[in-house]
Amino acid sequence: MSESHLGHTTSVESRKKMRLARLGRKHSTETRAKIGRLQIGHEVSAKTREKLRLFRLGSSLSEETKKRISFGLARPEVKERIRNARLNQVFPVRDTKPERLFFSRLMKEQRKRLATLGYFIIKHPNLGFCQPDFALFSKDKPSIFIFIDGCYWHCCPKHFPIAKFETQKRTLYYDRKNESIFKLYGIPFIRFWEHDLNTKFNRHYSVSTLIKTLEGIQIAYFLQC
Repeated sequence: MSESHLGHTTSVESRKKMRLARLGRKHSTETRAKIGRLQIGHEVSAKTREKLRLFRLGSSLSEETKKRISFGLARPEVKERIRNARLNQVFPVRDTKPERLFFSRLMKEQRKRLATLGYFIIKHPNLGFCQPDFALFSKDKPSIFIFIDGCYWHCCPKHFPIAKFETQKRTLYYDRKNESIFKLYGIPFIRFWEHDLNTKFNRHYSVSTLIKTLEGIQIAYFLQC
């Protein structure tokens, strides 16, 4: 900007003329790419965000705009792109209380044993079709995936054998679907219920069960080799 323009304010009439002159004009693909590169890393200030929020307050999209958006989303290539993005999406997950209890007990009692067996633990890995609570990976042995489910939401057979609400039914459907995929491809997994971790004795027993399962997988693997 030259010095002659410093402190200069454009009048409302001039701004209106400039807006009308630009109306209907579209940037070329190259120009849009340049603008996109310039905006990388740029953060909008809190003041500007507040201005934009107040400007949009009470406004709604026109019917023409709604139709254009719905037409764009209905295209097969757009649907496929959205589907692939959702499949690879990693949802930020907070550890539940049973997960924290299980993890602390596992690390406290069996950290060295896990290292001896050649396994390392990862929280909430994304498998595409589901996201287990924990995964035990190994470089040369089959991995095992761990699910720690709440008795109420996942309808454990002991306390909530019948799904009464829609949320429970939906959760139960996805649990069965994921289990069928694991069994179909022979992927080892183990499921612990919330009541399996409610006391120190139960937590100790659950962790011991996991280690025995790992040892069984290791024995089976070496027999196959």
